[in-house]
Amino acid sequence: MSRRSAWVPVGVWLLMMLTLTSLPSLPSGPDLPNADKLAHVAVFAVLGGLLRRAFGGRQPGLSWQAAGARSFAAGFAYGVLDELHQIPIPGRTCSPWDLLADACGLACGIAVGYFVECLTRGNRQEG
Repeated sequence: MSRRSAWVPVGVWLLMMLTLTSLPSLPSGPDLPNADKLAHVAVFAVLGGLLRRAFGGRQPGLSWQAAGARSFAAGFAYGVLDELHQIPIPGRTCSPWDLLADACGLACGIAVGYFVECLTRGNRQEG
């Protein structure tokens, strides 16, 4: 897969996230405590995995640690911008707790992405 085509899923996922967070409200999910935080973790875990795939192993000399750090930084920056963009939207709030859930999801997605990459490449370690 080319470097450019690895970014297509990232772009599609970001567009879906932006669309959903631009809506004044979403249908409520299961009646669980902090269900919205679980949704943040899940959505950002997918983003973390996609970013890890896009950054990882496709740039000569880029270690798995650097790919993970870039993935986290890019995803966290999007999370900050996403929270700020929700301020003027009725029914939405900018919450540091949402951002914390986003960060947790990113870390999980990046870790799973690295693990999957190791399995699919015959446990070959990068860098």
